[in-house]
Amino acid sequence: MGKKQHQKDKLYLTSKEWKEDRGGLKKKDIPKFFRLPFECCCLSFHPYKDPCCNKDGFLFDLLNVVPFIEKFGIDPISGEQTTIKELIKLNIAKNSNGKFQ
Repeated sequence: MGKKQHQKDKLYLTSKEWKEDRGGLKKKDIPKFFRLPFECCCLSFHPYKDPCCNKDGFLFDLLNVVPFIEKFGIDPISGEQTTIKELIKLNIAKNSNGKFQ
């Protein structure tokens, strides 16, 4: 062991250490994509009772999306300005098990 063994110990991170070890976006930090079930609202993630969709085709429960649009005036998915009149009311049939077809 040398007399000055800790001479190169630094009290800060170098750019190489920051880039390789501690800083930046790691692959494990990226959340995995998952698809919502067909009968779930994109805003509350609960099954909807009164389905409606926006112009992009995202399904919402009317009881959840109307207060959101009234309060913020934007689309919950895209963030663009929208009104309640732009929502499309859907009539989806249920099968004998109570699931939407």
